Amino acid sequence: MLTTHPNPSPQRKDDGMEQTRERPTVAPLVDVYENDSELLLIAELAGATRESVDLNLEEGALTLSATRERTVEGAILGDEIGDADYRRSFRLPRGLDLENVSAELDHGTLRIHLPKAKEFQPRQIAITSA
Repeated sequence: MLTTHPNPSPQRKDDGMEQTRERPTVAPLVDVYENDSELLLIAELAGATRESVDLNLEEGALTLSATRERTVEGAILGDEIGDADYRRSFRLPRGLDLENVSAELDHGTLRIHLPKAKEFQPRQIAITSA
């Protein structure tokens, strides 16, 4: 079973100090699918660029973080979207092949493929005549 933690610990600067700033931290919406060969996470990261997305696998947890920054120039007449940091963490189940995780970002949608280890994938057993 996949366990989710919307906002894990606060982000820390390299010097160990907690970052304090006005921009909000947002838990992105994530759909989780399972099939015979993988778990698939689909996260909505509107406004995030590929360079701003960071995926970290550590001690059985997957942490997703990204930033959304305003790219339109001009006078702001309304400010509802604004800059934000995305952050979400997932406790991963046993049986995944963490060496072959892959991800792609397309128009604000991040797809994370977590393949199952071969020994955890279903297989058909042939039956022979005695």
